[in-house]
Amino acid sequence: MSKARDLADLAKNANDRLDDVATSDGALSNRNLIINGAMQVAQRGTSFSSIGSGTYTLDRWRGQSRASSVVNVTKVDNVDVAGRIMSVLQHQVTTPATDGLTLQNHFVEDGSISLLGQTVTVSCWARVTSGSATVSHRFEVDGGSTYFYESDAATLTGSFQRIVFTTTLSGYTTSISDKHLRYQLFIRGSSAHTVQITGVQLEVGDTATPFEHRSYGDELARCQRYFEKETSYDGNSGFWSGDTTGSNGYYMPVAYKVEKRAVPTIVITGENLSNFGSVNSTVNSTTGWRPSATSTGTNTSAYFRCLWTADAEL
Repeated sequence: MSKARDLADLAKNANDRLDDVATSDGALSNRNLIINGAMQVAQRGTSFSSIGSGTYTLDRWRGQSRASSVVNVTKVDNVDVAGRIMSVLQHQVTTPATDGLTLQNHFVEDGSISLLGQTVTVSCWARVTSGSATVSHRFEVDGGSTYFYESDAATLTGSFQRIVFTTTLSGYTTSISDKHLRYQLFIRGSSAHTVQITGVQLEVGDTATPFEHRSYGDELARCQRYFEKETSYDGNSGFWSGDTTGSNGYYMPVAYKVEKRAVPTIVITGENLSNFGSVNSTVNSTTGWRPSATSTGTNTSAYFRCLWTADAEL
């Protein structure tokens, strides 16, 4: 066989391989508009009891419980989901509400991502592990004044099934303040039940493609655009140490790991001090903040450091 023929066959095989990769589960196409659809990231914790309405649980997922309901949310790892080991969000309802409960994931519409007038497909994997329940997909306009395009309710079984809904998003205006849509998983059950959900994907088009698996580091960075938490005094915690003179203010700039979508709210969750008063936030931006504290007098080897959260959620 000629060298030219060999090279032609080699090129064809390479192109076929690239086509296979492009359509595989692990393709890095960034087609999934849902952040943390694989329920990997849980900066706030992995277990939430009796959540209130509007409580964030796993990153980017906010529970919307009704007044009469009691809901617990847990991150469960190493679950076999249709042959693949994944993390799931476990949604346990001990006291159900008659009109159902929702899990919400907000996403921003801007100049590069506008879904107005576009056909989109949303999908997820879900099952019940106790009781009975149904799940449906729906979208909400920013502000909560209009619900639209809700899918038929799918009755869950004890085995994971993929629930798919395709619709065209229209009938709302992109002039809404802080333009974003709210995607919801609407869960209904007339008695106590436990539902497990993962693999949530929203994509442009009329076809549900294989779920896009992203690395933990990639997903964490996407989540940290909205929320970041410092949990270690040895980390990016705003540490200052040295000699102090008099009762003066001292500060140490802290850079966020990921630039935030808006100026976040800083909450100081822990302090470690020596010869300093409480830590405060004096300067804040989308790229970082400045913890500061006032010394208690002239001291040697004084220091302060803190734990904190930066919240820029929608």
